[in-house]
Amino acid sequence: MSKINAVRLINLNYNNNSIRISDEIFQLGGESTLLSLRNGGGKSVLVQMMMAPFVHKRYQNAKDRPFSSYFTTNKPTFILVEWKLDQGAGYVLTGMMVRRNQEISEERQDELEMVNFIAEYKGRCVQDIYHIPVVEKTKKDITLKGFGVCRQLFETWKRDRNIPFYYYDMNNSAQTKQYFDKLTEYQIYCKEWEGIIKKVNLKESGLSDLFADCRDEKGLVEKWFLEAVENKLNQDKNRMKEFQSIMEKYTGLYKDNQSKIKRRDTIRAFDKEAEKIQESTFHYREMWAKLERQKARIVDFICRLRGLEQQEKAKAEMLRERIEGFVEELLHLEYEKLSGEYYEIHHKEQLAVSSLEMLRMEEEDLERRKAEIAHGLHIMSCAKQRAAVEEYREERDSSRQRLLLCKEKQENLEPERNRLGSGLRKYYDMLQRQKGQERKQCSASIGEMEQKKERGREALEELRGTERKLAERDGELTARVGMFDRTEDAFNQEYQEKWHRNLLGEYEAGALQIAQAEYEKAFHAGERTRLELKKEAEQCREQLKSMRRRLEDKAAEKSRQEAAVKEARKLLEDYEQELLERSVILRYLGMGQEAVFDTEKILAAVQRKLLDTDMVRQNLEKDADKLEKEYKRMAQGQVLELSEEFKGMLEEAGIHYVYGMEWLRKNQFSVTRNQQLAARQPFLPYSLILSKQELERLSGLSEQVYTSSPIPILLREELEQNAEVQAEPVHSYEKLHFYIWFNDNLLDEEKLKQLLSEQGARIQKLQKSIETKKAEYVEYIGQQEKLRNQKVSKGAYEAAKEDIDRQGRALSALEQELVKQREALEALEESQSQREQRVAVLEKEIQYQNRRLADFAGLVRSYGEYRENCNQLEKTREERARSRQLQKLEEGKISRLEDALVTERNRLSMLEREEEECMEKQARYQQYAHLLPEGANVLPEKERLLPEGANVLPEKERLLPGEAELLSGEEHLLPDKGILSAEQAKEAESRYDVITSGISAEQKELEERAEKAQKRYVRAAEELQELAEKYCLQPEEWNGVLYHKKEEAHQEVMLVEQERKIGRKKEQIEREKIQCALLKQEKNGKLAQMKERCQKEEPIAGEEIQTIDFQDAIRKLEYERDEAEKEEKQVLKKIQGYENHLTALAEYEAQFQEEGYIIEAKIPVEGNAAGEGNAAGAGIAAGEGNTAGAGIAAGEGNAAGEGNTAGAGIAAGAGIAEESGNHAGESDAAELYTIESIRRETIIWDVNLGELTSGELTKQKGILLRDYNSYKDRHREARAGLERVLNRMLRMEAFGEDFYQKPLETMLQLTEDAGRVLRQLDTTLASYHNLMEKLQVDISLVEKEKAKIVELVGDYLKEVHENMNKIDRNSTITVRQRPVKMLKIELPDWLENESLYELRLQDYIDDVTAKGIALLEENRNLQEFLGTRITTKGVYDAVIGISNVQIRLYKIEAQREYPITWADVAKNSGGEGFLSAFVILSALLYYMRKDDSDLFVDRNEGKVLLMDNPFAQTNASHLLRPLMDMAKKVNTQLICLSGLGGESIYNCFDNIYVLTLIAANLRNDMQYLRAEHMRGSEEETMIVSQIEVMEQQELEF
Repeated sequence: MSKINAVRLINLNYNNNSIRISDEIFQLGGESTLLSLRNGGGKSVLVQMMMAPFVHKRYQNAKDRPFSSYFTTNKPTFILVEWKLDQGAGYVLTGMMVRRNQEISEERQDELEMVNFIAEYKGRCVQDIYHIPVVEKTKKDITLKGFGVCRQLFETWKRDRNIPFYYYDMNNSAQTKQYFDKLTEYQIYCKEWEGIIKKVNLKESGLSDLFADCRDEKGLVEKWFLEAVENKLNQDKNRMKEFQSIMEKYTGLYKDNQSKIKRRDTIRAFDKEAEKIQESTFHYREMWAKLERQKARIVDFICRLRGLEQQEKAKAEMLRERIEGFVEELLHLEYEKLSGEYYEIHHKEQLAVSSLEMLRMEEEDLERRKAEIAHGLHIMSCAKQRAAVEEYREERDSSRQRLLLCKEKQENLEPERNRLGSGLRKYYDMLQRQKGQERKQCSASIGEMEQKKERGREALEELRGTERKLAERDGELTARVGMFDRTEDAFNQEYQEKWHRNLLGEYEAGALQIAQAEYEKAFHAGERTRLELKKEAEQCREQLKSMRRRLEDKAAEKSRQEAAVKEARKLLEDYEQELLERSVILRYLGMGQEAVFDTEKILAAVQRKLLDTDMVRQNLEKDADKLEKEYKRMAQGQVLELSEEFKGMLEEAGIHYVYGMEWLRKNQFSVTRNQQLAARQPFLPYSLILSKQELERLSGLSEQVYTSSPIPILLREELEQNAEVQAEPVHSYEKLHFYIWFNDNLLDEEKLKQLLSEQGARIQKLQKSIETKKAEYVEYIGQQEKLRNQKVSKGAYEAAKEDIDRQGRALSALEQELVKQREALEALEESQSQREQRVAVLEKEIQYQNRRLADFAGLVRSYGEYRENCNQLEKTREERARSRQLQKLEEGKISRLEDALVTERNRLSMLEREEEECMEKQARYQQYAHLLPEGANVLPEKERLLPEGANVLPEKERLLPGEAELLSGEEHLLPDKGILSAEQAKEAESRYDVITSGISAEQKELEERAEKAQKRYVRAAEELQELAEKYCLQPEEWNGVLYHKKEEAHQEVMLVEQERKIGRKKEQIEREKIQCALLKQEKNGKLAQMKERCQKEEPIAGEEIQTIDFQDAIRKLEYERDEAEKEEKQVLKKIQGYENHLTALAEYEAQFQEEGYIIEAKIPVEGNAAGEGNAAGAGIAAGEGNTAGAGIAAGEGNAAGEGNTAGAGIAAGAGIAEESGNHAGESDAAELYTIESIRRETIIWDVNLGELTSGELTKQKGILLRDYNSYKDRHREARAGLERVLNRMLRMEAFGEDFYQKPLETMLQLTEDAGRVLRQLDTTLASYHNLMEKLQVDISLVEKEKAKIVELVGDYLKEVHENMNKIDRNSTITVRQRPVKMLKIELPDWLENESLYELRLQDYIDDVTAKGIALLEENRNLQEFLGTRITTKGVYDAVIGISNVQIRLYKIEAQREYPITWADVAKNSGGEGFLSAFVILSALLYYMRKDDSDLFVDRNEGKVLLMDNPFAQTNASHLLRPLMDMAKKVNTQLICLSGLGGESIYNCFDNIYVLTLIAANLRNDMQYLRAEHMRGSEEETMIVSQIEVMEQQELEF
């Protein structure tokens, strides 16, 4: 479509002529434009005027504003719209000139005279919107040209071929069509303006209501999308009409060939059912063959079991010999093992005795060292007491000296002090030299002792390294030994045992072997019990199977009986229901109940009712039709009825006519005057009114039409001429007479309404009666169909009753028998359940025993490893103990060295202190170096010290023994060379101190002190004597020892440590004694085991014992023995199993021997030959029996292949695998299904029976018997199934003719022989197929026609589907800098569903055809039916499904946007709903304008959308922006009239007009509409007749 460039309105009055538009032009320039006008200013009027040139008359009226109401004068109004063509092709002016109809003609119905015109031009010209001369401007005023003048001007331009100008009388239907066709050439489509723009502007902001009735996707698709697609696809021709026409022909063709098609379909159904017969027959024959093959298979199974039984007995005897050899070899290995263990224990005993002797020696050494330390402590105690004695003696001497000094006060003491000082100096010089020498000797001794200590420490570290390695080995072995503790605990915990070792860490001799024997005994006992129970369970299971089969047979029989009873009851219920329906029908027909079984009589009565009802209905319909026509004529004022041909002739000739009655009603005369006119002109109400010119034109028409009655015509000019009034009803005109009596009430509106109301009531009453009769007719039809479809008859009804009674009695007896059998079965099942529970418990117990045996074997192996680790651990600990003893000896040496070092260091410290004291004393007496003459006496004479005769000390005889020696040396205080002794020096020093200090105490006090000192001295001497006697010491032992407190404490600590070491050593000795005793006990135990197990008194010689791992060798032999025993048990078990199986099969063996089977043992040696049906080695492998290396070498006994050669017996592969069968038509079918051929078949086994366990053989036997019984049941059921299939087909209504019944009955009689049934079936089908070939010739025409319809409609549907996909193509805009597809239509994929759609289309066509045929049979209108069914919407919904179409739109919010469904949109009537409606409308406009035929150009044609106040629901900028973007995307020009403002609205438009109302100065009640161009560009060309309202310049009319 082009876009609107400008709009011009001239001489438009509205609002009851209070507002006028004299001459206004709006320059739009093809841009979206806002026309801003306040509310009440006439926005809706402007919209109505702008749409008027582009819609038909019926669309020009607004809801409450008829278009004709704006034009009340003879002056024309001009509505001019200039279009700017796409691609710069120029301009097109579309205009409308309209005024009220001025011709006073009763026959014309048009209230307005309208002339539309179209002018095309490239540039500005006389015919453009600005310069068209419909207004004349002079110097003084502006004048609007008249209607006739303008029309004459248009006619002149139209005749000029150089001017592309066209005008059309819009009151002429032909010219109207030409006008709208011409608009279409410029892509101006009236359907868009009428169907979309008109609906958008039904009310303000009406876009939201455009889709208001589409509440879901289905409504939107049906009303808009499919309609748009249909309009676009059917522009050239109505394809759906063509489809309806084709379907009409096809329905007739199908109806003509319906009987043949029905026969063809019935034969096809028979073919399909025959496949079931054929399948059932094949199954029946196959079950017989399988049953016979199963018998042969069981016979072969019995023969093979007998052969395997003989083979296993020979094998059991050889295994017993092998087991005895293993027992002897195990006994000898046990003797060697026990002897080796005896010698190993003896060696350990010798080591333990040696270790005990060494510990005792170490104990003696520790006791000796302890005595030495105690002796030293005793000496230290005496030295300490001696020091106390010396101290008390010094105190005594000091007291004596002071006493003497006190007595010699008067003497001169200075010479004596000098002499004492000089003597003391010499003494301390000598003592200092002596102490220095001793110190040097002590230091040298300490150095030597340090070296010895270092050498001892190195030796100790070496011993400790060795001990650490031994400790690591000890830890490793201890961990290994501890692992057995965990193994033992786990075994005890798992199996609730109490395995514990003795003090030696060993189990009692033979305990493990005894336990293993007990475990094995329990396991074998459980296994035997389980086998016995399983055997009983198997026998019980067979009984259960047999009983269940019988019960199933009875249950199946009961089910069949119940089904038969149910079917019979259903049949009786159907009969009773039919009889009940008949009773209702009889009452309705007024017949008695005695005729309830007389179907023909009832049908005849119903037919009579049908005829009567239909006749009454037709009469009522005629009366109703007559009344409706009369009502219509009365309402429209058409007393005269014209034929359609006559009306068409008048319209084509352009003759405007008016009905007389219509003229009387609209001439605005009074009722009285109209009655007078009708009286003067009796034919007036029954005539046509023409002008004289129109009558002449009618007379001069070349082509005339025939009329069924005369048509009176009156001239318009002669209507009001005076004529005589005739009161009689008969009017005569020369020789012609008419009876006319007009109802004057028709001229009175009130009376007319009353007449119409009465007539309408009569019509409604008749319609109700018609509907009642139609309902009755339909009811009778339904009753007739019910009666025809009913099958009830008196004989059938009585037979059904008798059948139900008989079957009920049989079913009751069967149920009683079933109850008894179920009770017996439940008792047996309960017994079997208990037995199986016991078996399950035993199996769990056996699994437990087996697991315990395996775990116990692991425990025994772990015990052997434990004993070996214990032996190694003992050796390691012995070596470690010796290493620790050596460490202790070395540590003792080092400890003694450390003690001696401490003593020497204490002595050195004491010597150093004494030397320092000597040096201090030496310094004190240094001043007396040369004062004492050689040989002078330091001390005075004794007799001078004490008073004469004074006895200070008691008598010698009163002293303790030895005390005399302590005091005996006083007379030798000075040595010969004049050097003082130690005591002399102390005495001299005391004398010196006394002299020096100047004694001043009184003599009495000194005497008391001297006496006390003497007492203390005597007491200390006595205590020293007691210590010497207690410890047996001599004075010379402690005289040279100096007491030191630290040394004494050190010696006491050493004594305590030594006592602790001695205690530990005693404990070790006790443990070693116990170990020796245990080893001796263990050695005796080994001898006892040897005697008990091997019957030997002494061990075997050491050199004869093998250097092997006896435990492994014994385990290996025991394993081989156990394996042989297991194998022997398995063989015995197999033998027992074979015997059990043969016993269980004895019943079948006897039965099959009676049937002719030969049963003998089969002993397969090497199996069947490879490649002959079975794979190589199938059966029993070559040489099987004795495995190589298992005691007896392979081949011993019977060599491989001895006896029968490989494959002897029956060659493999000559049989038919299970479930195989032959289909009908195979040449050798009969030969394969004979008893002889089946017995000749070779039996193929998928498994080697000799390798199967007893349980597997039981399972195999169970499978064989189960299959045998199953085949028996299936064989019986197969025949019953075949009979059921044939009986069912006999009862089927479709095959009720003898044509189908007789072959079926024949086959039913032949069911004993499946082959005969098949041959009869083939013969029947061949005859039917021959008939089918003849029918197919005629039916193929119908099928081809149907295929053609399916293809045409399918292609059309595909095209519709593809076009549906195109609607949303151009709906993507940019929102917040990202593309958003505002509309998305999701359709099912055509290619994926094409086959489904084709099936649905075929079903739809079949359904329409069937209903169409039903309508034809009822003589009803087929075209009307097809018109409602063969439609785009109907077919699309039936085939594709409108509900499968999903529609998604985007909801735009201020901060986000997200997809929503159409249902969500429908709920929202606000701004979002308005935007969504605009998106859909834009997409539809774009789709309808898109030319898909031009593949090389993607044209986006310009479009126009006129909207009245669209911003009433939204003025939000976030909604307006996408709305304008969408308009630009689809190239749509928006022309919006609104009373709202604001930046959010103004910013959306580049072209804005503000319309205001200006009051006129000359008329107070008149306003002029003035347009002010606020935004946008204007063309330079000015309007010739532009009016300035401000200057009060107005048009003159």
